[in-house]
Amino acid sequence: MVTDLKHLEAFDRCTVLVMGDLILDHYLFGRAQRISPEAPVPVLRVEREEWLPGGVGNVALNIRALGASVKLVGRIGCDSSGERLTSALKTQGLCTASLISERGLTTSTKTRSIADSQHLLRIDHENPIPMNLALEESLILSLPDLLKDVTAVALSDYAKGFFSTHLLRTIIEKSLEAGIPVIVDPKGLDFSRYHGATLIKPNLHEAYSAANLPNSASLDLVAETLLSNTNSESLLITQGKEGMALYEFSDSKQVTKHLLMTKEREVRDVTGAGDTVLAVMACAMGSGLSRLQSAQLANVAA
Repeated sequence: MVTDLKHLEAFDRCTVLVMGDLILDHYLFGRAQRISPEAPVPVLRVEREEWLPGGVGNVALNIRALGASVKLVGRIGCDSSGERLTSALKTQGLCTASLISERGLTTSTKTRSIADSQHLLRIDHENPIPMNLALEESLILSLPDLLKDVTAVALSDYAKGFFSTHLLRTIIEKSLEAGIPVIVDPKGLDFSRYHGATLIKPNLHEAYSAANLPNSASLDLVAETLLSNTNSESLLITQGKEGMALYEFSDSKQVTKHLLMTKEREVRDVTGAGDTVLAVMACAMGSGLSRLQSAQLANVAA
């Protein structure tokens, strides 16, 4: 079982192309010691404010922190939040040369109010519109250059409009043709959008919803349904405190199941937990580890 950190040393030889929906995470930290006289809600006295890259930006940060090189492709609006997000990425040492700016798009911004480590409220500013077709075509034409020297592709879908089915299919096809594994963090009910991906990584709720099966159905049936619907090589279902379940096709085309248990611990902020798993899987598979070895590492990191 691969659970020690010695395998991280190989990550510095890995380059991951990270693509998906960019989000600006805005945090308001403070104390809530009284109730507002205007409505029965707490009053947050802000003591500290932070702006951090979220969505695929957080995936890129995780990959960079693991020692791998990153090529980041995402979309921002021509607005102040887009400028702030670009600045936040640069501050964290990430290259923003491949970011796509689109007029009419509001940069997705999530503002979280936090008092004494407890979330009080989240406010979202966004208009998740599909990417302009001309911008999408330009991105597709740039794929050969983007894939140069890449050892893994990580796709982070937050359903904010970056990925059309056509774009997803093209990225996956071109990557696999180049012998590059594609790891997907999915969104929505139609996982066939990720047809042919090397590995798809939903959480438990996402998996059952996408398989259109009741909670009484076995996890094995859910996995087999999704593998059949997507024609993907493998599926990693994260289950929170219950760990993970990896399903993959063997050489004989039979589905093999691996259960990975984890120790339960208190987690007050789960923001970006799935991003961490995606980052570790991309780095590990991109450095030559098997899907099972990669999942074992990701299970420790989650």
